[in-house]
Amino acid sequence: MIELIDIERLRAIGLAPHLLSLLPPVHAEDRLMRVVEVQRDSVMLHEGRQALRARVLPALHAELADGALAVGDWVYARCNALREWWVHVRVPPASQIARRLHDGRDKVTRVVLVSNVDTVLIVSGLDGDFNPR
Repeated sequence: MIELIDIERLRAIGLAPHLLSLLPPVHAEDRLMRVVEVQRDSVMLHEGRQALRARVLPALHAELADGALAVGDWVYARCNALREWWVHVRVPPASQIARRLHDGRDKVTRVVLVSNVDTVLIVSGLDGDFNPR
């Protein structure tokens, strides 16, 4: 389980009380972290004090319904004997912002932009060159 001091540290990077009820049971060596950057082959995780580079287990990639992690996701990661961090569990997101990606034919794919956000600010230029959709 998470110690009280860890909860306070994670609260500073967005851990809300309602997310605590979504946390699955995990092993003692697992650490709860937040995804702050997603790259093609790795993710950057933040644990309240520092950012750490990690890779996602292939089994987790196959298990995710939308296919990938997004910035803002809460995950459990574990450090192996080679001091490499591996993400192996994603906490179900409380909210997501996604867009539809149309391939030009009949296939429409849902792409998650960010997870677990409370407030969104949409900015648009005043030059009239925007698409209301």
